[in-house]
Amino acid sequence: MPLGNPLVEYKTSAELSATILKKFGINEKAIVSIPPKPVKRDRTFASALAVKNWLAQKNIQPKGINVFSSGPHSRRSWMLFKEAIGEEIPVGIIACENRGYDPKRWWETSSGVRVVLDETIAYLYAKLLFDPERVREEIATE
Repeated sequence: MPLGNPLVEYKTSAELSATILKKFGINEKAIVSIPPKPVKRDRTFASALAVKNWLAQKNIQPKGINVFSSGPHSRRSWMLFKEAIGEEIPVGIIACENRGYDPKRWWETSSGVRVVLDETIAYLYAKLLFDPERVREEIATE
C-alpha cells in the first residue's frame, strides 16, 4: 500500500466534503460542490463567498441557509458566513460533535485542549483582526 496522504485524490475540500456526504447517504442530486478560490488564509470566509457567488449566478434566493461545521469551529464558521452572505439571507449553523474528545470535558484530553485553544485563538483573530475586504480583493484579483 502506498504511503502518503490518503486525501490527495481530492482536488478541493468541496470535492472531499461531497464524497463524505455521499458516504453518509445523502442523495447525490442534493449535493452541490462549490470550491472556493484558493487563498493562503481565511478559507472559511472564501468558502462562504463562493456560496454567495454561486447563489447569485444561479439566481437562487433562499429564505435561509444552514452551515454544517464541526464543534468549536462552528461559531467562527457561522460568524464568517453571516459576514460573507450578508443580511438578506439568514444563516444558521449545525454543529457536529467532535468525537475525538468529550466536548463537555474537553480539557481532559490533549486533543480537546488543542482544538478548543486553536479555535479560540482563530475566533479572536476573526472577531478582532479579520479584514473581509482584503479577502474579497485577494479573490477578485486571482
